[in-house]
Amino acid sequence: MNAPLAWLNGRFVPFHEAALPLHDAGFVSGATVVDNARTYGGVLFRWADHLARFRHDCEACFVP
Repeated sequence: MNAPLAWLNGRFVPFHEAALPLHDAGFVSGATVVDNARTYGGVLFRWADHLARFRHDCEACFVP
């Protein structure tokens, strides 16, 4: 099984390498949108639909 990935600053990074500074808006103001995407056989499931929902949620929370 492959290690999980995180999306950080416009790119996928190994989950264990993902880090945010303590002054990040997500910590300071609670401005965070979190989501998980399912994969099957290493392929993201319904990625376009997932990404559209995630972007909508970010916009609703004023997270760029």
